[in-house]
Amino acid sequence: KWASNEGTRDVQTVSYMDRIMTYAEQNDMRFRQHNLIWGRNPQGGNNQQPNWADDMLQSPNAIDSVSGNINSVALRDEISERIDYYIRDRAHRYYEVDIYNESYHTGSHQNHSSNTYWDVYGPAGIASIYKESKDAVAAVGAEAKIFINEYKGATTLELVMRHYETLQNAGREAYGEDVVDGIGFQYYASHLGGGAHSPARIYSVMQNLAVHGLPMHLTEFGISSVTTNQTTQANILSEALRLVFGMPDTTGFTMWGFWAGSVWSGAPNGVLYNQDWTIRPTGPAW
Repeated sequence: KWASNEGTRDVQTVSYMDRIMTYAEQNDMRFRQHNLIWGRNPQGGNNQQPNWADDMLQSPNAIDSVSGNINSVALRDEISERIDYYIRDRAHRYYEVDIYNESYHTGSHQNHSSNTYWDVYGPAGIASIYKESKDAVAAVGAEAKIFINEYKGATTLELVMRHYETLQNAGREAYGEDVVDGIGFQYYASHLGGGAHSPARIYSVMQNLAVHGLPMHLTEFGISSVTTNQTTQANILSEALRLVFGMPDTTGFTMWGFWAGSVWSGAPNGVLYNQDWTIRPTGPAW
């Protein structure tokens, strides 16, 4: 279904991805893949997947009319199909891939009553998805690393770390190996209120994550709309970059939009270029 019916959108997405990968290869750039599966947002709205996949999650014991299996089994088979063409067929073209995006906030710690991948498959089942993805990379002789991607609130870092450890330990118990190769963390900065930019907090978070001894990547960076002063924006970006690349095990720093003409509305002020492509103070800072 990912590659037919409603999943036709995925075929188009793969074609678009291939064009981007080709551009990267022709211009000596790396490509990072994001992401394999993702659930509803923590409040239960803003579904991040095809409606048919969410329908299967919400009725895991119902019979799938296509395969004849119960929905939880049929959906797991669809995930394997997705692993085939997003990872097995393309892992040689990128260097990292996020598997279950934000699995703490949209999985084990969601704030709604709807089923999530974490609810239906549990830690062992999610670990099997990571393991299958890792094996798909190895099968084609690629070197892409399997990442988690998560964010934290002011009080949730310890809980996020416990969530990661639960997943990793489930893989170790089932397969005798780590199923997660790297830790992705996000930073959407502000200069106001409880979420105010703090180099000390960035450093503390990275130090805590580093105890696992895995590569780390700042996977999503942006600056909120309340930070309107462009000099301040440039300083925030510069400090974040220096802190990330000052940590020995970091593998990258991904801007969540670098042009004002195409950027997430929740954090639009970290971009390097205005909509007319004139450079902003963040550009030289980068």
